[in-house]
Amino acid sequence: MKILLAIIILLFPTLGFSQSAGEGPIKFGPNAVYNWQNFNSQIVHGNMNSLVTVGNLAISEDGEFATYYYCAGSHCRFNPFDSIASCEEKSNKKCFIFANRVGNIVWKNPGDFLDNEAVELRKNEPIYGQGNIKFNQSTVDHWKKYYKVKDGNLPEKVFVISKDGRSGYFRFYDNKYNIPQLLVALERKFNTKLYVFAINDEIKWEDPGDFLP
Repeated sequence: MKILLAIIILLFPTLGFSQSAGEGPIKFGPNAVYNWQNFNSQIVHGNMNSLVTVGNLAISEDGEFATYYYCAGSHCRFNPFDSIASCEEKSNKKCFIFANRVGNIVWKNPGDFLDNEAVELRKNEPIYGQGNIKFNQSTVDHWKKYYKVKDGNLPEKVFVISKDGRSGYFRFYDNKYNIPQLLVALERKFNTKLYVFAINDEIKWEDPGDFLP
């Protein structure tokens, strides 16, 4: 009897997690696309450097809101259901697990959950910026953080910016998503057109001039 009870206790979290995963076609809204991209970036960065531990990604059943937990260091522990509770509290909607803490999608048959039509359209537009640009202080701060990361074991890093120099962001990425997809996610989140300024330590912006104030 004790052995059977122990087996039930050990299996319960796994069974519970399985039942908390979503199922069926879903389409991500701007917030979900943005947080999906951030989620992958945190996993890639954390796995390579042991700087962060990432929890499960939960998403509302309508695909509009997504959230996940992360913390500094490699020894953090999360309740698998924390992200669901946070998602439901913030969205006031039913939420389910979309991906586990290592980035594997556990949602069953999600279909084409990203707006690939928008990504394909973005591929037909300029990816790299060109012409004189001047960073504001916020963008300078982001640029300094970007430039300090020089670990050769990291995957690609990219710095994107608006043409007025007021909105600059950097992300880590791997082959799970490409630069046009990243641009679409950030453009929707911040409601501004963005272009690649640099990839790794190579400036891709053409003729930026003296961009630092």
